[in-house]
Amino acid sequence: MASRTTDTERFAELLSLAESNEDTAVQNLTAAVRLARDRMKGAQRDRSTWRTHWIRSALQLAATLERGESAVEALEILRPLLNELDRCEDAVLVMRTRQELGRYLMIQGDLDAAMDLLQQALRDAEKLGDVAVASAASGNIGMVFFNHREFDDALSWFTRTAELMRMRGDRARTALALRSIGMTHSKKNNYTKALSAYRAALNELKKSDDVPIDARIEIQIQESIGVDHLNLADVSNASKHYDAAVEAFTLCLTLSEQRGLDVSRAVALRNLGQVYAESGYTGYNLSSAIQCFEEARKIIESRSIHTLNYQINRELARAYEMLGDPAQALEAYKRYTTSERAVIDLDSASKLRAIEARHTHERSLEELRRERDRTHELEAEARRRTAELSKLTLAIGETNARLRDLSGRLRSLARDADADDKEVFSMIIKEIDASLGTDIFWNGIEEQLSNLHGESLQYLSKHFPSLTPTERKVCALIRIDLSSKEIARLLNTEPRSIEKYRQRIRKKLGLSASDSLSTFISSL
Repeated sequence: MASRTTDTERFAELLSLAESNEDTAVQNLTAAVRLARDRMKGAQRDRSTWRTHWIRSALQLAATLERGESAVEALEILRPLLNELDRCEDAVLVMRTRQELGRYLMIQGDLDAAMDLLQQALRDAEKLGDVAVASAASGNIGMVFFNHREFDDALSWFTRTAELMRMRGDRARTALALRSIGMTHSKKNNYTKALSAYRAALNELKKSDDVPIDARIEIQIQESIGVDHLNLADVSNASKHYDAAVEAFTLCLTLSEQRGLDVSRAVALRNLGQVYAESGYTGYNLSSAIQCFEEARKIIESRSIHTLNYQINRELARAYEMLGDPAQALEAYKRYTTSERAVIDLDSASKLRAIEARHTHERSLEELRRERDRTHELEAEARRRTAELSKLTLAIGETNARLRDLSGRLRSLARDADADDKEVFSMIIKEIDASLGTDIFWNGIEEQLSNLHGESLQYLSKHFPSLTPTERKVCALIRIDLSSKEIARLLNTEPRSIEKYRQRIRKKLGLSASDSLSTFISSL
């Protein structure tokens, strides 16, 4: 009969399948995320482990979705992790997750929440000496400032990011940081500086001939070059800038087609269509513009990317109107209106989710703080009561020792006493011995131990049934920090006998010579 697959084995199998088969990676990673999340919520002793598995697999799934140009879905996978990060014990994983979550929130326009997470990630990265995360967080903070139109601050952060990326020897991300510098100069209407930054970015990519570079990076840089040549064409009306824009956008189109990047291809077609629709361009051709827009529209409609969809339909409506085709213009305007409404609805829904997520996160933090405070209070109370129990136990041990000493002295006196006194001595000795011979003292101690450390004692009884009653007593007394000498005094035996008990207990618990018996029992 085949053995049953454990959840841990199933989780590892799903990750392995995702790594070995790109076509089913999303499916297998989704299953892994769901398994880890469900096990974390239902687990007791291994909750921390499954929380870590959940976060790691969610990060992997988000990265896979983004490679498939599904950043929105990636954010939805990571958003629920906001409430788990403060409970995660892996500081590096928390740092990476904050950086990625901040980046996705920034992409979706939730700039304030993004800034909070990115600044935390940056502080963590600087504390841990992680240049990779520090540089990524720095670049994303710059982009938040950029989106807030605080361009001087953005420029400062992008410059810092480029320096950090160079320090890492990461030419691809250095190129992206330089592109961001160029985009910032462009927003300040300094197109010459912008183009200079883009050229520097392309030079960085050329230095990486020995390392494969993601084609999307070069596409992004070339797109920025084309856009700023169009900006210069608007200012100067010089044909050379239109030609340069067409050259850059055509290269974007070629690279997109070669790599099968549909969204990038649609953007390149839209950009080319915009140039062909410029009346100041010597290659002005509305039919070519419409052809580009229509081809881009077909690509995007199947992907439900509403923002790009409404931009393309807006350009189509204008081009058809200029061409004198009101019927087609009207249809394009209808599609434009529909997709614009979808963008507004999505934006509103995204903002609402962001507000709800922040509220849930803040509420979760408050609950976590209260839980920690309560835990600290309980731990302090447990320490206080354990100390009191130790004192009480030692006092009982002292009392027992005195009673045994008194019993011995009475026996000595009884030997020399007359018959009547002997009988009195005998009765007193019997009462003392009867008291010492019962478990009356131990029962009281055991009751208090059960109140304080019942789970630990039950765990020992359940998982180590070979322990004798006396060995369990020794374990319980070790749990309240009594020494071998103190335990021996309480149990009316010699310290060396307690040491032998400890050796037998260690063997039954399966502890090595380097393992501490006291630490093991205290950790239960």
